Amino acid sequence: MGFSKLLINEQREIMQQLNQLVRKTAQFQTSEANGKLISIPSGDGMALVFFQSLEEPVQCALEISRLVKNYPRLCEWEPQVDKQVRNRRLRVAR
Repeated sequence: MGFSKLLINEQREIMQQLNQLVRKTAQFQTSEANGKLISIPSGDGMALVFFQSLEEPVQCALEISRLVKNYPRLCEWEPQVDKQVRNRRLRVAR
């Protein structure tokens, strides 16, 4: 919602930063080095397919959530989204 209101150049920059951040995670690097990861580009990011265990995607997600806190640009549109969702809920509830 909020992300789509950004200029195309801003969206592209944010997606590049997010993809770089994901590739920096230890789990991504380990799984990729072992040949146990498929990274599939998509229109708004990437899909990751891990092959060794069920814990791998969870570990990667935890690492991403810790790292993303150091990149305020990746999250600055988030509060706007939360506000929009909250407003829609209020309208529906009335």
